[in-house]
Amino acid sequence: MLRRNLAILALLLPALGGCADNPLVPSDPGPVQVSGGAATSDYVGCGTMIPVTATAGRDGGRPYPNLLLNFNVLAGGGSMFGGAGITNGKGVARDIWTIGGGANRLNTIAVRAVDATTGVGTQYFTQTVTTLSKIAFKVGFTANSDIFVMDADGSHLTNLTNDGMWDETPAWSPDGRRIAFGSLRVDSPGGGDSGFEIYVMNADGSNVTRLTNNAAQDRSPSWAPDGSKIAFKSDRDAGPYSFQIYVMNADGSNQKRLTNSKVE
Repeated sequence: MLRRNLAILALLLPALGGCADNPLVPSDPGPVQVSGGAATSDYVGCGTMIPVTATAGRDGGRPYPNLLLNFNVLAGGGSMFGGAGITNGKGVARDIWTIGGGANRLNTIAVRAVDATTGVGTQYFTQTVTTLSKIAFKVGFTANSDIFVMDADGSHLTNLTNDGMWDETPAWSPDGRRIAFGSLRVDSPGGGDSGFEIYVMNADGSNVTRLTNNAAQDRSPSWAPDGSKIAFKSDRDAGPYSFQIYVMNADGSNQKRLTNSKVE
């Protein structure tokens, strides 16, 4: 039995020796084709995480397993989660691309097939996307103020909250898909000057959702960099116009007070 087990182990060792820790390109692999891309549109929000898939194959369409692929950011200040991947049995390797910030900023990645022993690589494909370049702002100074958006060059001006209410302080979510804002609306408890609440809506103005619900002023939302939380100011505890800083989850849950001093 021992002799039989040793024989099986001897057969397995060559296969195990060429795994991800030290992938080797065969001495005569033939031409390599690497194709792929990122699942995204032309315009994305800064901080968006995009899956990238690359498939390596040889002539005849055969997959190229155990090949080291480097995923590199060439421009835009973004980053890759791993930066490298070993193709699996189907010749596929994956990584996550986090997009850099800045309006109209180009973000470019390249995928290279690399010989792990020499470091020599050949670039096979690149892909470029542009960060979201829209501006959100308030128009009006009275109870009938609205949230508008436009492209960074001033085109495509759109009113998102044409509702006759007092809407203010829009803030983009990091992924560019939602806008948080303060509003004095008929569904705000208390009404009058004491009924400001924090709302969130989709980037096109749809699906307006109230996140706070109290007879006080909850205003000036600001997103956490990962989009998981929203900070805002409120006078709910310290009295009218004695604002404190609060934070809550992006869905409005788990609201907590962070400061204990007068904040205007």
